Amino acid sequence: METHTLETRINELLQDPNFLKLKSLQSKSNLFEIIAASHTEMWHSAFVKWLIDPGSSLGLGTFPLQRFLFMVSRYGVFHEEAVVVLDLAAIVDEEKLKLSEMLFQTEYADRSGEDKLRLDIIGTNDVLRITIENKIKSNESKDQTERYYHYLQQSTGNFEYDLMIYLSPDEAKAPSSSKFIQINYQLLCDHVIKPCLQHPELTPENKFLILQYLANLGKPIKGGKVMAQPNRDLCLTIYNAYKDVFDEIYVSVKGEAPASRTTAEQIKSYNISLSQLMEKGILSLSDQFKASFKGKDYTAALIKLPEDDAVQIQFHDQLFNSPSKAATAITQKNANGWNFWDVYDVNGRFKGKLSELRAELTKDEQEEQ
Repeated sequence: METHTLETRINELLQDPNFLKLKSLQSKSNLFEIIAASHTEMWHSAFVKWLIDPGSSLGLGTFPLQRFLFMVSRYGVFHEEAVVVLDLAAIVDEEKLKLSEMLFQTEYADRSGEDKLRLDIIGTNDVLRITIENKIKSNESKDQTERYYHYLQQSTGNFEYDLMIYLSPDEAKAPSSSKFIQINYQLLCDHVIKPCLQHPELTPENKFLILQYLANLGKPIKGGKVMAQPNRDLCLTIYNAYKDVFDEIYVSVKGEAPASRTTAEQIKSYNISLSQLMEKGILSLSDQFKASFKGKDYTAALIKLPEDDAVQIQFHDQLFNSPSKAATAITQKNANGWNFWDVYDVNGRFKGKLSELRAELTKDEQEEQ
């Protein structure tokens, strides 16, 4: 890019309303920083409890809790034994789950036994129990979630649905117990907090608190990482509008061209589902997924659910709604299922890695545009 053209584009960037908005958001202190509670685990647990508790002063009833349950069932990392069937129909059925009757508390402590326990968040009614173990900067103590699982199994109450959830900003920090479903703060931000911001009954006072919390999630914690990226959509908008400027800066600093795919394209590819690959004819129900792990070979099949035509992976009589959940059931740790699975057609011919087939769809869509 010629110097005068680059200078003009940089000047446009510096006065772009979206850029100025991002700069303002990043430079301001938030309420949680001011009271020195920016990344204190207890404060985050208190906020999550306030967010999903139907009886809290947030005043949105069961809406946040429904979003939370859908997020867990749709996007959570299910380890081998963390199997809870909660579809959208069940989540929105008040008579089935009785969400309005849920009672939540934080820092629930039981000092009666030899093993002193403190549950970060727990909520119950007659049919549902939700237990959340929240980790911000610290690691799980030895077999902590495993001990919590055994305690919960021995406690009173016969719950039809018993969800044990491990919440952490670090996706690589898996729970020791395979009974816990793993989620992160980015999921909480995108699928629970931001939808609440758009709710017509949200008061100005509570909107202020939520915006302050979102700003806090974007502040660095230990190691320079952030808990979530609340301004990701805004950043993508700016990047797409000034890609030429950022690429020129990248070349100047790194001495090489950036990856050919934009960040927006990469994120778009991550949102591609198995059903979309099936609709485009890239996958077929007769295809087989195969993988090798620690010297053993594994095979999975594809199945289409009759009630909503969703395509899922069947492995050992279990259904998984994402390749990564099926892969994690094998590896017993977080796994990228798109890279884990190879795809073979009905005649045993290799079609490619699942990630390659996903990239094929992304490429086709770009060419159509």
